[in-house]
Amino acid sequence: MDISKKLLATASLAVCAACGGSNAKTYSLTGTATVTGTVAGQSMTATDAVSNVVAIGSSSAGAILITTATAQCNLINAHQQLKNGKALAIEVGTQTGTAVAPPVVGTYNIFNSAAVGAQQGKVGVVQFVVTNATCNGSPIDAQSGTVTLTRVDDTGYTGTFDLTFSTTTDHISGNFNSGTCSALGGSTSSTCPP
Repeated sequence: MDISKKLLATASLAVCAACGGSNAKTYSLTGTATVTGTVAGQSMTATDAVSNVVAIGSSSAGAILITTATAQCNLINAHQQLKNGKALAIEVGTQTGTAVAPPVVGTYNIFNSAAVGAQQGKVGVVQFVVTNATCNGSPIDAQSGTVTLTRVDDTGYTGTFDLTFSTTTDHISGNFNSGTCSALGGSTSSTCPP
């Protein structure tokens, strides 16, 4: 399964706050991130960064969710969607043929979801979404850029990103130190909080 199909699930995590992962160890950690720049005229003040290995079939990739919600993992565990917020959904892995392996330390080239399936090696996809009062939003694909991981372990990922979206003025960069949220990437059953 190519990484673009995995991103569609991860991007819905940003909107739907998917939950119900089944890792042997259970983590509910928080993280930090900074985001500089704008996408579609929207800037983002990140307050949390969570991550997990997302498995679909026999493949898996690393998912990183940077949001404006505080304690994002608590929302995911409570089956609640992101309301009136912003999120950056990052998915990276090493693609060989149609299989994807979880990330290791290194630099991942970012492609849009339509192009990433034809790529090989350390690749990824990123989407930016702004949600409204009913938890709806339209994700925007990054067209190019890089995500560099400097730490990969059971408790999360540390790294930087530099991304260009639909135009050269739609550019964001930043860093993250994510905490593992074991529920990230599980069931997509969730509701919009009141």
